[in-house]
Amino acid sequence: QQKLSGAVLQSRSGALLASLAADVSVGDGAVTMAVGSDLPYAAFQEYGFAGVETVSAQLRTIKEVFGRPLRGGEKRIAVRAYGRKIDYPAHSFLRSALAELQPEISDALEGALAEAVAP
Repeated sequence: QQKLSGAVLQSRSGALLASLAADVSVGDGAVTMAVGSDLPYAAFQEYGFAGVETVSAQLRTIKEVFGRPLRGGEKRIAVRAYGRKIDYPAHSFLRSALAELQPEISDALEGALAEAVAP
């Protein structure tokens, strides 16, 4: 939660924090835990991105041209699809938090397993 509140990312809506989910499964003598988010921008924040993003065609409203107001107010113009180069650095909020909490998570899992196995 601290990583999402300003230490790594600036929280705007709280949607990323609210979308985090953990899944624990036991099978074949192993306990596995998966933590993640289903938001499309979660991986973008966690791992970063370098490449070309395609921006779809759209209608854009303009109010000025070359710094001067348009006569007659606003005008809507069509903008064709284009690609823009992005070089966004990773802002690890999940992997770094899990790495910091790893000793506590291991201790809690060992305690739960010992309790479950105990007669």
